[in-house]
Amino acid sequence: MNNIFKPPSDPGSSRLTAENFMFSVDQVVVNSHITIFSDALKLMFASYYCFNISYPGDQGATLEFVQR
Repeated sequence: MNNIFKPPSDPGSSRLTAENFMFSVDQVVVNSHITIFSDALKLMFASYYCFNISYPGDQGATLEFVQR
């Protein structure tokens, strides 16, 4: 995997005004062409489920709330 995509040094001024979102696994960007925020969220929750990963301890309650 020599062509690993590196995130830009300045990703933008706000996540709320972003035009593109990136999905990464183990600090490697696997999809950098997500244009819809809700699609990025769905991909994130699906990966937690498919890979059987627990939510981070300090974010667990918030992510459980959003998931439901």
